[in-house]
Amino acid sequence: MAAQHWVISIYRVFQAFIYFDNGIFPLGFLGNLGHFSETLKNSFFVANIATGDTLIVHRLWTVWGFHKGVIVFPVCTLLGLLVCSGELVYQLSQFRPGEDIFLSVAGRWVRTDTILTLITNSYCTALISWRLWTASKVGVHPHRGANIKHILSIVIESATLYTTWNLMFFVSYETQSNLQFIFIDCWPVMTGIAFTLIHVRVGWDGIQRRRQPSTTASGSVPGPLSFTVGIRPAVQKHSDTGTETVMHGSDAQL
Repeated sequence: MAAQHWVISIYRVFQAFIYFDNGIFPLGFLGNLGHFSETLKNSFFVANIATGDTLIVHRLWTVWGFHKGVIVFPVCTLLGLLVCSGELVYQLSQFRPGEDIFLSVAGRWVRTDTILTLITNSYCTALISWRLWTASKVGVHPHRGANIKHILSIVIESATLYTTWNLMFFVSYETQSNLQFIFIDCWPVMTGIAFTLIHVRVGWDGIQRRRQPSTTASGSVPGPLSFTVGIRPAVQKHSDTGTETVMHGSDAQL
C-alpha cells in the first residue's frame, strides 16, 4: 500500500508542477481533492490505515495468548473504520475547489476515521505495553542497560510510533494546520517502519527460543549465533620428518 501511495504522490507532483497549466499554478491542481488521482490516492491511504490497525489488533491478540475477549472492542472500532473509510473516500471525491477541508462534509468523516483509528491504536498499545511489562518485569535486571532494552522492546512491540503519528495528525487537523498534509503523506511510511520493527522483534524472539534448550541445559549464557562455513579444520600431525598440518574432518562452526 505504501508503494502505491508513494507512486501516486509523485505522479501528482509532476502533474502539478509541470503539466497542469504549464506549471504556473500548481496549487490549483493540488488543491483539487476531487481529482481522480487524489481519489485513488485516498483509497490506498485508507486501505493502509485499515491494514495497520488490523496488524496491531492481531499483535494484541498474539501477545495476550490468543484470548478472544481482549480484541472484541478493537475489532468493533476496526469494522467502524472500514465503513467510515468508504464514505470518506466518496465525500472527498465530491470535493470541489474552494471548499474548506476542515469545514466540509468530508472533514467530518476525516475526524470520524481519525478518532476510530486513534481509539483502536491507543487501546491496543496500552494493553500490549501493560501485558509485556507485567509479564517480564521480574526478569529485568536492575542495571540501566537492561531497563532501557526492556522499555525499547515494549515501545517496538506495542507500535507506539504508529500510534504517536496518528495522534500528531489528529492534533494538526484539529488545529487546522497544513502540517496535516505532511502527516498524511508520510503515514504509510511510518506504518511500514513500525510494523517492520515488530516483525524483526518477533523473528529475534523466535531465534532466541530455538537456541534456549541447548543453552539452558548447559547452564551457560547464550553466545553468538553459529554459522557453518566450508573450511576444514587444521590438524597437526607429528612424524619423524617434522610436524606438518593437514586439513580434514567436518565443516567448522564459528
